[in-house]
Amino acid sequence: HLILATQKPSGVVNDQIWSNSKFKVCLKVQDRSDSQEMIKRPDAASLKETGRFYLQVGYDEFFALGQSAWTGAPYYESDVRKKKVDNTISFVYNLGAPIKVVDDGKQSFTGVLKGEELPNIMKYMVDLSKKENIQVKQLWLNALPPVIYIDGLKEKYEYKKIDCDINPVIGEYDAPDLQKQGLLTMPITQGGNWIIYGIADSGKDEVVNSLVYSCITTYSPVELQMYLMDFGAETLRMYRKAPQVGDVVFQQDADKVTNLIRMISSIMEQRRKLFADFGGNYINYCKTSGKVLPNIMVIINGFELYNENYGDATFDLLATITRDCQKYGVYFVMTSTTANGIRSRLAQYLPNHLCFQMNDKYDYSSLLARTKLEPSNIVGRGLVKLDTVYEWQSAVPCDKENLSTIVLEKINQLLEAYPSVSAPKVPVLPEVVSIAYCKEKLTGLNSVPVGVEKESLDIRCL
Repeated sequence: HLILATQKPSGVVNDQIWSNSKFKVCLKVQDRSDSQEMIKRPDAASLKETGRFYLQVGYDEFFALGQSAWTGAPYYESDVRKKKVDNTISFVYNLGAPIKVVDDGKQSFTGVLKGEELPNIMKYMVDLSKKENIQVKQLWLNALPPVIYIDGLKEKYEYKKIDCDINPVIGEYDAPDLQKQGLLTMPITQGGNWIIYGIADSGKDEVVNSLVYSCITTYSPVELQMYLMDFGAETLRMYRKAPQVGDVVFQQDADKVTNLIRMISSIMEQRRKLFADFGGNYINYCKTSGKVLPNIMVIINGFELYNENYGDATFDLLATITRDCQKYGVYFVMTSTTANGIRSRLAQYLPNHLCFQMNDKYDYSSLLARTKLEPSNIVGRGLVKLDTVYEWQSAVPCDKENLSTIVLEKINQLLEAYPSVSAPKVPVLPEVVSIAYCKEKLTGLNSVPVGVEKESLDIRCL
């Protein structure tokens, strides 16, 4: 096996590689130091002929000058090998340049030109190996493709969900050192809160889209309720009718943003009281009580814009929520374009990180435990820390041009499957307060509804 080929061996072929490589083939190199690096003598720098090389076995167990065979000869398709005899006469003047060339006029060989010999020999070998079913084990796995589909990964790795354990498929990771590729999921219930980092057009927005798609196609609204805050391109709007999605909130929806944070805080308070006799956490409650409460996932896509618009009003409450939310079955996923885009007080409660392309290469090391890896410059290619740091490729629901159509079809199927179950909407102050809206508070003259309070959204009565 040829294990290493390089034009400039200095800095590439270290002492360890040199000692463990018994055979060295050195063609012409640029200078004497390159030759010295390869064969411990300067001779290869003096080579002039194309294809001429020095072969060294061990440390001068065998050392010889050689000439590589020419593989670029034209190949003529024929059952019989015929050697072409050169019968031409060349007239040269005293400096050796030809003045006139006379051919004998005879065609020593006629046939159909099929390109060069080397590719035809390779084609013959490939065809023969297919015919005889000859196969060898690959030295390494194929590279991760730039486009991977969620449903395809589920089938490839025989993915099976666990009820009420939110762990959606988001991509595939590559571990070249272990000769291994594997399914990458996002353990929400077991792992807690996540931050997704990446510059614009790195695949960050696309993976949020894929995360929502993977969740709604894997988990029922009994198992999972989602609230999406989209401060980016607003592509998450297409999921607003899914039964698992309570609401999709945008930058301009000021009331919904603040009301959603308060609503999550209220749910956690209710669950704190409910879980008091069951170890105080969601997983124990579901195992011990025999009852099922839905996991609640809140996605904030574009935290910098959220913080700019609503940070002063909600940051303290949001930090408190993210600190305690996991034990109550509530989880947050946030996205940021920079490593310090989320304040440290909040970031400490979001311990799990996914990284796409970043502007500063040192960000990968600071976010993912001092790694030297950098993701390839491919949309959706990133880094993730499992037992160690691996490169991974995010999966997509389908081709980009068919995305909205496929998503709407899936949502319609879900609405048919769960006609009476859906996540509750974010409460907002209604423009018109009708009798129907507050009739449950009307109990005669003891309680007469007069309106709705803006802050708490409670119905106020006389």
